[in-house]
Amino acid sequence: MHNFFHFLLTILSTFKPHNGLSNKIDWVPVSGEFIASGGEQYIIIGSFDSILHFEYLGWGGTAWPKSFPNTYYYVDDVSVREITFANAGKDTEICNGDKALIGKDSAAMGVSYSWQPTAGLANPNAAQTYASPTITTTYRLTVKNDSFQVHSSRGCKCPDSVSSDTVTVFVCPPEIFPDNIFIPTAFSPNGDGQNDVLLPKGKNVATFYMAIFDRWGNKVFESQSMSQGWDGTYNYKPMETGTYVYYADGTYTDGKTFHRKGNITLVR
Repeated sequence: MHNFFHFLLTILSTFKPHNGLSNKIDWVPVSGEFIASGGEQYIIIGSFDSILHFEYLGWGGTAWPKSFPNTYYYVDDVSVREITFANAGKDTEICNGDKALIGKDSAAMGVSYSWQPTAGLANPNAAQTYASPTITTTYRLTVKNDSFQVHSSRGCKCPDSVSSDTVTVFVCPPEIFPDNIFIPTAFSPNGDGQNDVLLPKGKNVATFYMAIFDRWGNKVFESQSMSQGWDGTYNYKPMETGTYVYYADGTYTDGKTFHRKGNITLVR
């Protein structure tokens, strides 16, 4: 997992590089962002490039020539904070009237969350919220890391870090319920707590049977209960990502029968 940090430095400068600081007297805030590759233990602050060229700003006397090659920066009050990236979660599928939990993060100090559109959301300003749209909807999560709120005591005027991410909640169209049976067409058994189990749904079902086969015709799952779903394993081993075939049949409480077959996509 990559870590993302925002850092604030306060620097007093006497000279400046061509693209650096021009104020020789006051403390000047400098900020930036750094994305770690993973495994880093610390950040080194400063420039150690021997070929860096600096622009002379004047010394106020004649003791040193203008060609003096050195530059001095006095660094004080270093503040480092971890940045929260927008993570809307994975696309999911629900039946009309059900709800899905979207978003992945917990709320953090100095971080604001905003979901759009707001229709069908329990809390459009939460890191995680329940979505119960009546039609298939793509939600966009915007996350703002407020630098002023975190560093205001130091007079920080650093830019805020803003990121966004989207998630789609697919809502099964009403026409798939002439007979009140719904079997998802995709699921993601990756242990993230969302859409991990392929679970059929239905109303007024008296008996139910479902079998799932791989592309070679091997039966990898079967069930005689609507409450028993497939977790994507066979003989306690995870099955490969791909397309599987299912057959389902049973009866309703009024004695009518139903038969279903189709494809299921397993993704991780």
